[in-house]
Amino acid sequence: MPHSFSQTGGLYTRPDAIDLRKYKPYQEEIDWAHDHMEEVLRRYFAKWYHHGLMSVRQSISLNTETHSRMQRMPSIYMAGPLLTTYEPKALSNLGDDGPFNLVKTVEDAINLVQQQLQYQPDMIKIWYIVGRDTSDIEASARRYLPIIKAISDEAHKNNLPLAVHATQRITAKLAVENGCDYLVHSVDDELLTDEFVQLRKNKKQSYVQH
Repeated sequence: MPHSFSQTGGLYTRPDAIDLRKYKPYQEEIDWAHDHMEEVLRRYFAKWYHHGLMSVRQSISLNTETHSRMQRMPSIYMAGPLLTTYEPKALSNLGDDGPFNLVKTVEDAINLVQQQLQYQPDMIKIWYIVGRDTSDIEASARRYLPIIKAISDEAHKNNLPLAVHATQRITAKLAVENGCDYLVHSVDDELLTDEFVQLRKNKKQSYVQH
């Protein structure tokens, strides 16, 4: 079950969606998450326990002390900051607390995967968001495809699976065709075709619901 440690589930955790920073600085939310990470995760597991939750995929890094305490909990598979083709302004310039690394070039893609290797992640994750700068979603998706492919190749070269957040049919299709091992979330802009389902089966690609 994927979950982001940068998101507590609280009212102030997504300023890119509902911006309440004039009432509470976002840094306070980040600081609270750092100080109460075990509590957040215990609540999360309590909520999903009756569904048979045994593992969780996360996208942010943990300090050694917190990670050690969490060894008593179900298995946790970690990814670093999401490599993204789009970064919300409200979540930019957060330094080490930022949930994203904006990727602008193929060179950026390779370097940012390399930077994450020192933290020994269990996977690399992409936030494949397109169409913010144009109404032509497919053209936007294909423009970023060399970056997606470079991240995929670099992850697999280092024996790491690739998870991709892709909620549009075209980004999901391109991600699967170019090495995605896990699709995160559902496609929500089109009905899935038999062809796409067969493509995923042929690629032996997993689907993980949030």
